[in-house]
Amino acid sequence: MFNSEDVECENVDISRNVIPYKGGWRLPDYTVYLTEKQKIDDLISKGYKIISAKSSFDGDIVVFEHKKLTPTQVTIIITNPDSRKYYTSLYIEHLKKVSNK
Repeated sequence: MFNSEDVECENVDISRNVIPYKGGWRLPDYTVYLTEKQKIDDLISKGYKIISAKSSFDGDIVVFEHKKLTPTQVTIIITNPDSRKYYTSLYIEHLKKVSNK
């Protein structure tokens, strides 16, 4: 997480939605979560369904598919733990609906 020793600048603009660290800036975890959640929600709202997910060190690789839209498949990488929980709960819910049909 944020370590004050990593800050290289004295005056930090707190109105920015980033945190300084060695080598540049990074987004706070909650902002990353909101960004990733929005990507997921946008795809779901367009009718895309999660067809597969694979975990890696860089994050979870989630593949969405839509039968009628182009592109038919969209792949995103989810890095935030809360975003991973979110898409997993949606995926499980989808699998329950499919298995009940």
